[in-house]
Amino acid sequence: MVIWQGRGWIPFAIVIGLGAVVQWLVETHLQVPYQGWPLSVVLVIAGLCAGLVGAAWNGRGQAQHTLFFVPLQWWLPIAIAIAIANLAWGASSPTTGHPRSTARIP
Repeated sequence: MVIWQGRGWIPFAIVIGLGAVVQWLVETHLQVPYQGWPLSVVLVIAGLCAGLVGAAWNGRGQAQHTLFFVPLQWWLPIAIAIAIANLAWGASSPTTGHPRSTARIP
């Protein structure tokens, strides 16, 4: 369940929409199986969008725009932290990172 207030749904929509597009581009044009780095790129882009618009919208004294009770401007460092954790988890995985993958990284 996603909880938002005001325009807090925007980062969630960016992650879902942009994530699907980036993953499709990676799989079709780069022709590589699932990788963890596209999600990290999407998270950073969504965090940047949320941070910039959140600072502008919430800084003007208008209604609060939050996602999971966190103001939008705070989603930039949160998204970057999640992206770094995703990259670290993918780099330490003995497989390509996909749960169904059996391919080993040399």
